[in-house]
Amino acid sequence: MKNQMKNFFTLLLVSTLLISGIALYQPHASHAEENDEEILVKHDDETIEIELVDPELTSEGQADRPADTLTLFTRNFGESTKTNEWGVEVAVSDGIVKKVSDPHSGNTGIPSDGYVISVIDSDGQEYRDQLRSQFSEGDEVRLEGIDLPELDDDEESEEEPEEVSEIGSVSNQDGDRLTVNQMNVDRTEDTEVVLYTAQFGSMTGTNEWGREMIVDLNDDDELEVKSFRDIGEGDQSGSEIPRWGFVLSALDPYRDYLEEDEIFSVGDIITLEDINLIELDNEESFEYVTINPTPETNPDGVEDEEAGEYFPGLRGGEQLLIYTSDWDSETTGTNAYGYEIVVEGDLSNGTIVATGGNDSHIPEDGYVLSGHGDAASFLIGNGSVGSQVIVDEDTSTVTLKTTPESLISNVSSTLASAQERYDLASDQLLDVDFTSIKEALEKAEDQFDKANALAEMLSEGEGAHDDQIEFLTLLDDIEENANTAFYRTFESHRVEGRSIWHRPTEENLEEVKANLDELAKSHFNLVFIETWNDGYSITNSSNDLIGMQPRIEGNTYGEYDDLLEAYVEEGKKRGIEVHAWVQNYRVGHKGNDPSSPIIDQKPEWVLEHYDESIYTPHENDYVFMDPAIPDVQEFLMDYYKELVEDYDIQGLQLDYIRYPVGHYRSDSGYGDYSANAFKEEYDLDKDEDLRDLLDRDEDPELVETWEDWKTGHITDFVEYTFDELKAIDDALILSTAIFEDIQDSIGTKNQDWPTWVQEGWVDLTTPMAYYRDADTVADSVHSMVDLVDGKALNYAGIAPTYMGLQDRENAKQTYAARLGEAQGSAIFASQNVLGLDNVQDVLKESTYRESAVLPHADLDEVIHVGLDELFDRIERIYYENEKITSDHVSYIENYFAELKEKPTDTASDLDVIESQLNELKAEADQLFESPADQRFEESLSYLQHIIGVRTLRMDLISDEDVEDEKAEKQIEENTVTVNDHYIEESISANQFEVLLDASSGVNQLELSEDQIEKLKEHQLDIVIEYEGVNLSVPSKNLEGLSVMTIESDAESSQSLVDHAMSEVYTLHVMTNDQTLSTFDPPVQLSLQVNNSFEEADDLSIYYYNDEISEWEDVGGIYEEGYVSTTLDHFSTFAVFSDDVFASDDSSESDDDDATESVDSDEEDEGDEEKSDPSDSYNDEETSDEDTEDEETLPDTATFTYNYLLIAGILIILGAFILFYQRYKKES
Repeated sequence: MKNQMKNFFTLLLVSTLLISGIALYQPHASHAEENDEEILVKHDDETIEIELVDPELTSEGQADRPADTLTLFTRNFGESTKTNEWGVEVAVSDGIVKKVSDPHSGNTGIPSDGYVISVIDSDGQEYRDQLRSQFSEGDEVRLEGIDLPELDDDEESEEEPEEVSEIGSVSNQDGDRLTVNQMNVDRTEDTEVVLYTAQFGSMTGTNEWGREMIVDLNDDDELEVKSFRDIGEGDQSGSEIPRWGFVLSALDPYRDYLEEDEIFSVGDIITLEDINLIELDNEESFEYVTINPTPETNPDGVEDEEAGEYFPGLRGGEQLLIYTSDWDSETTGTNAYGYEIVVEGDLSNGTIVATGGNDSHIPEDGYVLSGHGDAASFLIGNGSVGSQVIVDEDTSTVTLKTTPESLISNVSSTLASAQERYDLASDQLLDVDFTSIKEALEKAEDQFDKANALAEMLSEGEGAHDDQIEFLTLLDDIEENANTAFYRTFESHRVEGRSIWHRPTEENLEEVKANLDELAKSHFNLVFIETWNDGYSITNSSNDLIGMQPRIEGNTYGEYDDLLEAYVEEGKKRGIEVHAWVQNYRVGHKGNDPSSPIIDQKPEWVLEHYDESIYTPHENDYVFMDPAIPDVQEFLMDYYKELVEDYDIQGLQLDYIRYPVGHYRSDSGYGDYSANAFKEEYDLDKDEDLRDLLDRDEDPELVETWEDWKTGHITDFVEYTFDELKAIDDALILSTAIFEDIQDSIGTKNQDWPTWVQEGWVDLTTPMAYYRDADTVADSVHSMVDLVDGKALNYAGIAPTYMGLQDRENAKQTYAARLGEAQGSAIFASQNVLGLDNVQDVLKESTYRESAVLPHADLDEVIHVGLDELFDRIERIYYENEKITSDHVSYIENYFAELKEKPTDTASDLDVIESQLNELKAEADQLFESPADQRFEESLSYLQHIIGVRTLRMDLISDEDVEDEKAEKQIEENTVTVNDHYIEESISANQFEVLLDASSGVNQLELSEDQIEKLKEHQLDIVIEYEGVNLSVPSKNLEGLSVMTIESDAESSQSLVDHAMSEVYTLHVMTNDQTLSTFDPPVQLSLQVNNSFEEADDLSIYYYNDEISEWEDVGGIYEEGYVSTTLDHFSTFAVFSDDVFASDDSSESDDDDATESVDSDEEDEGDEEKSDPSDSYNDEETSDEDTEDEETLPDTATFTYNYLLIAGILIILGAFILFYQRYKKES
């Protein structure tokens, strides 16, 4: 017994400790800083509890902030919260709320004397809204339960103060002065007061926890204080730096000097002491890898050493290389993914003579600097024609130096290129404004002479600050006028695609209108709006798996239901088409918090990679859905149908319509479904891991089959998308972005786009020509246009601003798209155009100068606009320059007038137009003198190409229709449907007949609304043949979708059926989901009679009247084994002899009793199926309670665990007492 007592007390102790541990456990406690008391933030009557303090960082360097958790960030965490844009954050400085962020903000700067409260929702934005509603800027708050990190001021005060650096000072008209400690450096707590000039960049890049003063030139060319940036204002980008002024910036404690009216005020006139705002002599350096690379000196330039494969030019990623005339080729041999500058002179002292491009020619007396990644950015940002280049071989550095002379050389180069373009336009009789071009060039030339004189003076160390400003102002004016002339030398065509990809962030309808207005003014005519991205939509979808895009969640858009509808409808008002841009299989990213509903609710849909991870190994940790899963295909198709049916979108662009980039043993598709489906299809061992079976050394054919299998699923889905969406809207434009390298596209992405195009499933391609050099763009686009082979239109994808190139590259690259024989361009992306006046001005002055009609628009409009534009040039340019006679002008005018009258409905119609354009083009050299004949031929060829593509697409789609014609009837379960060609053939034959195969259980015919309307238009009856039944229904009786059913009631319970002379049949017609009860005109019904009768004269068709439970005669005529009659309604029918109803009343009475019994059973069943009304009430009550819960912030200050602890102890105590009493009794 003593042992029993000992064991009991041991059990008691362990149980108590266990329950105590469970009760005291709190979620997220392992992340938070340990505190003896709760961490509370209080203000007014509000109190919120902090659950997590200073979280850890993820592998990507972001804060590991859990959803639905109030998180506190202090300066122990760092200078900013490092959070993504999906939450709300409240910044508090010195006990005052300084900033309450927007609902989709992150990475807030953390005040040195405060903290940031942050929250993100797992679903919806309830917590974010609550946090925003509880705090306002200026609120006084207090933090309890935690000590903020102390500043180091007290510790430093005991030491000897460090000597403060000083570069000069600024003062105002009253003599108030402030010392400046640093210039154009990143601001920290140690930099004290920093001065930023435009040489640093366009923005200061400072967070919101300092203060800044912005100074700029006024109308009298004086430096004047324009504004102040106070604590908490703005974001991490800082303040904009004026071109000729500066920004003063400081953190605590020096920021107090920059408080408005503390030392300086708006309107103060500022004087600089010992500070030169303008540094005409500037230099930047970058480390290079090697000169004339080899596999030994540059191993990173080797792609696969065993295979002997090298990167082009042996240039690896992020490298800066130098190629001299000793290189083993006349050119660098590099690919299009870098940037190069050509230098003449020695390594120790050279001068840049050309910039841009790749695979550059190497000069005999110079060299080429070639960069990729950051090295390319270094060359782009610092290398201009005329700049000095110094190569230090001891330190392996390249230095680019800017001087007044190099600045003059650079604008001289810009002026020369504009003059060269002007001469070319003049020689070729291009359609440009020569007068305005000449005026701009003359202005630039006059300004150049003045600037050149100033440069000589400044180079000798002479000249004041005003001279420097005048010099730089002249350079800006020269650039502006020379570029204006340059831009205007490009033709602007009236039939052309001007498209742009747009990732929407608009918060309201006004922002939508403003963005569309900007695009319309720049003559864009097509927007690819990102509708489906990372598993979220910008639409209010009815599918629970499709969440609203978090960055726009909660926004409203005036009279429109959602953002997509707003864009579509407002786009129409401005002549801009809107196509839904969908990132097909891509549904997430590792850094997304919260993850998309698909990832959370359908983990079995997520694509698994070779390493068993769900994150793409070669593409930024994206998450894809598995393209091979049928449910995934159906999910996407339902969503796309919803877009096409519910929105008046003019097109759908498929992006990420592929597998992630993959290579052998780092590819994708190893989830349960795909692995099992592939093994089953190819009869592989089901128990083996697919990864082990796919061994390139053991079975290379199986590895190839695996890749083909995956490629096939992508191709099948493109075809499926084309078929399904075109069936809804045959005018819908289906497009996709494509890559030039077919081998790479198919081999690493399983994207066989050439098949899509050749089969006619894609109307429009946007070949991605994302290169830095315009010539490379033209060559690449031309190559991809050739591959498309006239089966689709091409709007070339370009990204000059996105790639950090000069604004003028937008003109050069949109023109390069035309040179590459594309029918337009697509700019990536809207953030590189919207709000950027310089970029918009380039487009409006050059290739987008005139408005344009889309090449895929109405064909009559395309032909009319194209011919009108060409004839305008003939009259205005070629005739005025005496390149054509008036008689020939009249001849062409009449020719064009006849062409515009031609029909364009069929491919044959278009063949006629194209043939006549060919005939006219053949006469060009007889109608025009050079070079007008060449321009005329080019214009006709461009229009012909568009017509040719449209003709081929009509032929391709017609071929698809021919294939459909072979399958005139489709059977699904018990229902027959017919295609439109079946209807057309019936109309041609003047009869519509369908056979329902009773032996296969087929007893139903379904016709669409359009098919019914066509039959009614031609007054055709619907004739249905069924085993023993012929039915003819006049189509006039039907409206909308109609379903006709014939049921054979072989075991019918109606009376007298044993005496029927035919089978018993029940007929139904549903039209627009309503039962059709009467027919006018009447229906013709024929029922086959059994052979067991002697006389036919007394046979009639009877119908069963349910109201009186009797058979009633509807007449009939016997002929060749059938009795036929006309009907005005449907019911249950059979053939009887009239004698039956004259002799068998007693059997009817018996049958009536049976009928009553059946009816009673049915009523009982109905009672069983009735639901309890309280069920609905309870559901509503629960829903309301859930809603209330969701509207409050998480409350962890509860007594739940305390109650649990007490209950556990009481249970153990009770057990102890019971045991003790039993023990005493036994003793």
